[in-house]
Amino acid sequence: MSDPWGDRRAGDVADRDYLERRAREERARAEQADDMGVAYAHRRLAEAYEQRLAAMKTGLGA
Repeated sequence: MSDPWGDRRAGDVADRDYLERRAREERARAEQADDMGVAYAHRRLAEAYEQRLAAMKTGLGA
């Protein structure tokens, strides 16, 4: 019987790669921001990406 959802592992790897890349980008934007409020927003976005990645790694992410 074939898997109706396809190869989900390939999708999970792509999702992890995306989340890792986005977290790095947001951290870099936070470091480059001139405004403290903008830097804070970028740090919060990076934290959100990192939390989602951590949830995926522990199997809690859906």
